[in-house]
Amino acid sequence: MGIQAPGPRNTIPYYIESVTSGSPLGSETLWTYAGGIEILAIWGVIETEIQAQTTNTKLSVKNDALATFDICANGNLNGATVGTLLHITDNPANALQQHVNGIDTNGNALTAGYPAIAIATGVISVTYSAGSSGVICWYLMWRPITNDGRILV
Repeated sequence: MGIQAPGPRNTIPYYIESVTSGSPLGSETLWTYAGGIEILAIWGVIETEIQAQTTNTKLSVKNDALATFDICANGNLNGATVGTLLHITDNPANALQQHVNGIDTNGNALTAGYPAIAIATGVISVTYSAGSSGVICWYLMWRPITNDGRILV
């Protein structure tokens, strides 16, 4: 299990998990979950500059045998620089957002994303449109909402 962050008394603690997508970037499962979890936020940090080519990127959740649900639309990471922060918004129709030094390249305020409930078992995945060079470290902030809610390592 990831790092447990303390919360106010009588609240459910939350956890932070991380995983790195390495060069070349390839679509992959970032995390597998079981039981009920609440996804509080997902974000990424560019650790090695992304190749200067169209690299549309989106995040998705798939519960059991159900259809895949995109939790953001494609955002183009073409040439994204080291330290760029990536995150979803409160609307899954919005593209994956990019922030340089905490300021969105589109002029939007930084938001944490939106909570989502995931039940049973499933995966959280990333899809890249090209096998671009670059490295991204992805983070998941979550908490269990059932006794068996967990992220599988």
